[in-house]
Amino acid sequence: MKSTREQLEEIWPVPEGVYWDCDNEEYLPRDYKGCDAFYDLAVEWDARLDTFTRCQETTAVYLGLIDELVQSLQWYVDEDEINEGQEGNEYWVTGKHAAEELIIRAKQKLEKIK
Repeated sequence: MKSTREQLEEIWPVPEGVYWDCDNEEYLPRDYKGCDAFYDLAVEWDARLDTFTRCQETTAVYLGLIDELVQSLQWYVDEDEINEGQEGNEYWVTGKHAAEELIIRAKQKLEKIK
């Protein structure tokens, strides 16, 4: 699995003049030599990574909750003993089929995100 930093860099390639320093775990200017532009760019990239990381963490909480809700809904569908052919059960059958469709769509969306 890719790190959050690697995911960020896939979306926004690191600009010339800045690199990731593994020892300090921050972006640094390649050739500082008193050039504030490269220093400012490194600071900007550190801030961008921080923001991206916080967004990923927040999203993970909601994705976990959605996954839990899907599992719970799946349990109800699996445990449902409704006789689909029995007269008078149309209301419950329609609800069960809607839940099954929702489960499929939610799982597809979760797979794309993960």
